Amino acid sequence: MKKFSTLFQGLSVKRVVGRYWNFMVLIRWSITIITLVCLRDYPTFQIMILVALTTSAQLLIIIGRPFLESLDNKISIFNELMISIYLYMLIALVAFT
Repeated sequence: MKKFSTLFQGLSVKRVVGRYWNFMVLIRWSITIITLVCLRDYPTFQIMILVALTTSAQLLIIIGRPFLESLDNKISIFNELMISIYLYMLIALVAFT
């Protein structure tokens, strides 16, 4: 663990979610990129997948608390909520087009 300590800086390695947080973020980014590129002609499906990813990230942050500092967890939840609000606004815009 000491060899890779910079990878886990600020993360709670005692919790499973904290240990695998960086890996989960990379998987999420990969799914997001694949979704945006491959489903560019289907914006409704893009938004549905992105909402599911954001909701799952929110649940992981709330339940798993991957960060050592409570403030970091709260900031991450706030960021995910802002992403959710943006996606819900996009749902309204896509529905009218």
